[in-house]
Amino acid sequence: MERPKFSEYLDFVKAAHNNMSQQDIILMYEGMINQKIIKSFAYLTECRLEQSGESLKMQKTVYHIMLESLQNIAKHGIAEAELDSDSLAEGLSKSGILIVGMDEMGWFITTGNLISNESLNNITRLIDRVNKMNSDELKQLKKETMINSSISDKGGAGLGIIDMAKRTGNELLYNIEEVDANHSYFILTVTISATAVVQE
Repeated sequence: MERPKFSEYLDFVKAAHNNMSQQDIILMYEGMINQKIIKSFAYLTECRLEQSGESLKMQKTVYHIMLESLQNIAKHGIAEAELDSDSLAEGLSKSGILIVGMDEMGWFITTGNLISNESLNNITRLIDRVNKMNSDELKQLKKETMINSSISDKGGAGLGIIDMAKRTGNELLYNIEEVDANHSYFILTVTISATAVVQE
């Protein structure tokens, strides 16, 4: 399969954010996502949040959601080696998109990455499930998941999705664009509103 180019999905990402010009984007990145990059983003986002004037609780939540979102790319994204290289080093990195910003609804974190349709089905089923749950139900599901990780086949990814829904109190929004019979481009947006009940 030919490696997808970011430009092919830029309009798709923008379409996931209506009125992009009305949003305050503090971080936008496209490229390889690996543990080194995640650590760099963690530091940069932490600095930007400290300058934002937001409460410490909100800063912690935005920071945590960003890390969880990037970890989801690392767990579910298609490695470069799977696309056009046999290099193990390249295969340890996943290509993705990250946007962190604010709009009238509050803070948002959007990630985008190529994903296998098998993984996509598992993730969307879980998202659809948690979006229908209240805080108490999410709390119970989180406990069950910590005891039995069978919800996800990639070790803890299910827990990350549950935790994001629990912490924000908002629905997790996703967009999908089919690439071929086996792959899709997956966009996930998590919103942290000022009025949301942010759970620890």
